Amino acid sequence: AADPFVGLEEAADAVIREGMALEEKEFLFKQMHNEGAHSAIRRVLAGNIRCRLRAAATRDSQKAADVHYRCTRIRKNLEEMRYSRTELRSVKKTAEKLLAAQGGESHLSNLRTAFAISRHLPKAAAA
Repeated sequence: AADPFVGLEEAADAVIREGMALEEKEFLFKQMHNEGAHSAIRRVLAGNIRCRLRAAATRDSQKAADVHYRCTRIRKNLEEMRYSRTELRSVKKTAEKLLAAQGGESHLSNLRTAFAISRHLPKAAAA
């Protein structure tokens, strides 16, 4: 029989930790309020927040640069693929013209059959 209370202790501990954190936060806010606008706690917390925001900004700018680099590489790869397709079309037209001039439809049919077979072979066997 499965224990219906699996994870209950961890959940209870999490609730207790959260309650303690909220009490600590409330205490800090009361301290800052009691010390006034020039509170030492307020300065320390503001400094910590400022430091974390700077670190986050640095990480965000690095992530943005990485995304920009990846997009540039993708664009370049797409352009290379477009160029390759254009080149392949050109080679195909040239080959069809040469084959048609040399022997007609039988050479072209044999070539199509050979290409169809080679497309289904594993790469090692095709080489």
